[in-house]
Amino acid sequence: MRECVCPNCNANLSIHDTNRDFAFCEFCGAKIMLDDYRITQHIINEAQLRRVEVEQENLKFKALQSQRFEILARWDAEQAKEEFEIAKAKKNFITCCCLLFLAYPIFAIPFFAVKYDNLKKNYESKKKHRDYMRTLPLDKFFQQMEVEWQKYKEDEEKPKSFLQKKLW
Repeated sequence: MRECVCPNCNANLSIHDTNRDFAFCEFCGAKIMLDDYRITQHIINEAQLRRVEVEQENLKFKALQSQRFEILARWDAEQAKEEFEIAKAKKNFITCCCLLFLAYPIFAIPFFAVKYDNLKKNYESKKKHRDYMRTLPLDKFFQQMEVEWQKYKEDEEKPKSFLQKKLW
């Protein structure tokens, strides 16, 4: 059932058959169009949609860039700390050499020399890897970080033997 108003006499009408395109007024006999054949159009602004998609991509890219900068900043801090440790080990080595000439036991030199050498090799390999990672594009950078994270998690889960533990 459909309610409508006659355009001729303004009478309120109740039409029972809604499948028809027109009806007649019960009071004045005027023909009333039930369906005016208007087409409802939904206009999509393609340019606006593309602009929004590009903005979302830019936001994602900026978020990834900021994550990358945070990681690189953390690496720079670690690198500075490692350089400080190397300088400290070198100073200890030189001090040890000086003390050797002042009657320090001979066995102390290899201990400090090995520690200095290990620190230096570790630092150089990490620095080489970090420099390589800095040159990677964003997607490759995060793929490599995921691989390294998986290796790190696997290494954490493995039990360490007595020989693998640090003694100093």
